[in-house]
Amino acid sequence: MSNQCQQPPCAGKILAVDDTVVNLQFLSILLEREGYNIQCATNGETALRSAQTVPPDLILLDITMPEMDGYEVCRRLKANSTTAEIPVIFVSAIDASLTRDQVFAVGGMDYVAKPYRIQDLLSSVQKALEKSPLLSV
Repeated sequence: MSNQCQQPPCAGKILAVDDTVVNLQFLSILLEREGYNIQCATNGETALRSAQTVPPDLILLDITMPEMDGYEVCRRLKANSTTAEIPVIFVSAIDASLTRDQVFAVGGMDYVAKPYRIQDLLSSVQKALEKSPLLSV
């Protein structure tokens, strides 16, 4: 398989992390229809193990989760040489004006507020994958 992406967007591997199963189901359906390969995790520990075992091209990460929030998950991803280069887009209902600086401080690439416009999410995903060093030639 070639590492080059052409329009429509390349079919990257995306890890979606959210403690709400309905949110994961919606993201999976939406992104699979766009040609992406989706893997899901319902908590931070599972997400970290999954990303370490089979590194995705992009991670969509909720902020508010029990036991380990998205910020801590992102910090740990960025501290690990295997997962440090994976782009992370935070997807959360937390107020964007309070969140954006913290997202970038922990190594996040973008923030999409819930409820999100589908086109905004897809655009953010496509831009992240285009910039991803994992999919670059």
